[in-house]
Amino acid sequence: MLTHSFRESANALVLVLAVAACETPVPETERTAAAAVVPGTEFVVDASWPKPLPNNWIFGQISGVAVDSRDHVWVIHRRSSLVESDTAALEQPPRSTCCTPAPSVVVFDHEGNVVRSWGGPGGELPWPLREHGIYVDATDHVWLGGSSPDGQVVRKFTLDGQLVLEIGVWKGKEAYSDREFESVLDALSVFAGDPLVAEPGTAFSYSTYGCTLLSAAMERGSRMPFLALVRERVLGPFT
Repeated sequence: MLTHSFRESANALVLVLAVAACETPVPETERTAAAAVVPGTEFVVDASWPKPLPNNWIFGQISGVAVDSRDHVWVIHRRSSLVESDTAALEQPPRSTCCTPAPSVVVFDHEGNVVRSWGGPGGELPWPLREHGIYVDATDHVWLGGSSPDGQVVRKFTLDGQLVLEIGVWKGKEAYSDREFESVLDALSVFAGDPLVAEPGTAFSYSTYGCTLLSAAMERGSRMPFLALVRERVLGPFT
């Protein structure tokens, strides 16, 4: 049985893969480096990395991590997940010396120093309540996904946080259901009677609706149950 919560996770994975597939192919040097990892190599957590955050910053839930062509590590977190006691330093008068929310996007160099930071509520751009993930493509553009009660967007930024492209609709409602479905095609019934958001080919939509529709198209085109398709063709090569 396919539950809605698992369907959201699976569909999000498909969306990320679909976006990544449209990007520039991975350079040969990166593929060679990945293939050069010796079987049996052990990776150990470095508790000293990164260095302590500056400016009394604190992270909320980490929703995405990416690495760019310079080996800089990009982190996106959910400021909305922080509770009052986490940010007591912002109160007047402060109840504590700790802490203040870090910008939504923080970048670390190889040594663990913060080298860039930007994004979050209160700026010129409306900012999503829940940040979904982060990806830095081969042309050094940063892709972020996010949602709010009034809409969902995928955005493309420069390294310094300048908006290049926005995909999505800010005004709209998501679909949530506790029902179980035998297939993604069956799940289309959740929004079958909803009004058309835009004429085909005239707008982009980043939402559970769109992800479910894409998943259903993959299910029908492959003639395979969606979860079987993901296990065999997405996860299979990594097992």
